[in-house]
Amino acid sequence: MKRILLGVALTASLLAVAALGVWMVDGGKGTTLAASTVTLGVDADSAGNSATSLGAIEASRTVACGETFFMDIFIQDVTDLLVWSVTLNYDPSVLRINGQDVQMFQAANAGSDVRDRSLGDPGLAGGWGGGYYDVTAADVGEAAAADSGSGVLARLTLAAVGTGSSRVSPQNPTLWGVPLPTTISVGSVSDAEVAVVGSCEDEDGDLIDDRVDNCPLVANPEQSNTDAWDDDGDGREGEDAIDGIDNDGDTRVDEDPPGDALGDACDDDDDNDTVTDAADNCPLVPNADQTDTDGDGLGDACEVSPTPTPTPEPTGTPTPEPTGTPTPEPTSTPVPTPTAVPPDLDLVEGWNDACYVGAAQPVQDALAPILDRVQAIYRLRPDGTYGRWFADRPELNTMTSLDPYSHLFILVSRNTLWQQPSPATPLDAISLEEGWNGVCYTGETKETGQATATIDGHFAVMYSLALDGRWRQFVPGRPDISTLTQLDRFTPILMLVTNGQVVWLFGP
Repeated sequence: MKRILLGVALTASLLAVAALGVWMVDGGKGTTLAASTVTLGVDADSAGNSATSLGAIEASRTVACGETFFMDIFIQDVTDLLVWSVTLNYDPSVLRINGQDVQMFQAANAGSDVRDRSLGDPGLAGGWGGGYYDVTAADVGEAAAADSGSGVLARLTLAAVGTGSSRVSPQNPTLWGVPLPTTISVGSVSDAEVAVVGSCEDEDGDLIDDRVDNCPLVANPEQSNTDAWDDDGDGREGEDAIDGIDNDGDTRVDEDPPGDALGDACDDDDDNDTVTDAADNCPLVPNADQTDTDGDGLGDACEVSPTPTPTPEPTGTPTPEPTGTPTPEPTSTPVPTPTAVPPDLDLVEGWNDACYVGAAQPVQDALAPILDRVQAIYRLRPDGTYGRWFADRPELNTMTSLDPYSHLFILVSRNTLWQQPSPATPLDAISLEEGWNGVCYTGETKETGQATATIDGHFAVMYSLALDGRWRQFVPGRPDISTLTQLDRFTPILMLVTNGQVVWLFGP
């Protein structure tokens, strides 16, 4: 599990740095600061703390079952902080993390621009599985606004869902400073403990107190709420009970476009488009008109390639190259199968997870239709680092060509449609190495569990980045927390293999 935690937290942090457009100033030659006295921890009670000052740090507290309360992730004596990430471990049968506010310590400095890139679903029991939740943030303001001192990195909103005791433990803290990717050493890490007492109310028997249960009359221990969103623009998604307008004080918003506080188990219209899920051809994306241009039963609103909306081009300079624990790049041997026509790829402003399906050729040729909009590309290399290509900084490029079925992270300046060249012969199998692998799935459309049956027991988790900027995940044996439920041909995947080398068969 420690291997999984480190990989997920590190991957989330690295992608956050790149995705936020923080530009590299030293060509990737990062340094590590000398051992420091920086302290990071969890304060059980947020009372007395502010963004830039700390009161007494409480190691424990007692709350009543059904209570919602606040705790703080704090930092002391840090210098020139830009990016940070930490994985919280807790008992999901006792506590639930409903969200976090990262507009605290880092946001207090003039010129700061703090972005939340936490990994996991606020409100989902267990965060991203087993009681783990990753909190990641970065200040992408001017370098002069690098953050120094002490204060609250993030204020956590928690709910007491069952009686008992749970520690909230920060694990694998990672801090980056100026210049990127300089790492900042953490001298000590402390956790906190919460005791939940009193009588719980649990009418549906799902072990979630009714007062904090998003579906109190239908058992849904996972508390999933796929239509949750950030109604009030505070950077926290899914906390609809305090989003929007609540005139009658019933903790549910009176005006609810389009999210709601109802859990999926008792919500028959998850996207709130007035078409019930049973009859909706796109049940998780609002589409009241039910338009289905190609007549395949899947509404246009959730087709692989919806029509992009142009957005203004941002300004900036090259993005830092992610680094990571070395993992070999998967190798593959083409096996002839019927040629499939790849979908034209919609790329949205910012970072995209994509499969390149054409024949081997120089990067510039492969990107010819959209070359003026691509700012950077990364590809996982055999040594575990990332090959990189920058449109405006050729002296930093370490990747000159693209191979068939390369898994890529692409940064584009505005929404665009990438009309890819004719595909190479799809693969029937690919060899995976232990550790992180970037994969382009080229099998037929299948339910994810069925598509991965040949490698069951060999991997811990897989992710795919959707057009809405959220990571979809699949955890074997955990349908309650898996949101990547189907693999379509040419789906890009980042997956963690934990049990040696294995061959993934894509065929029937």
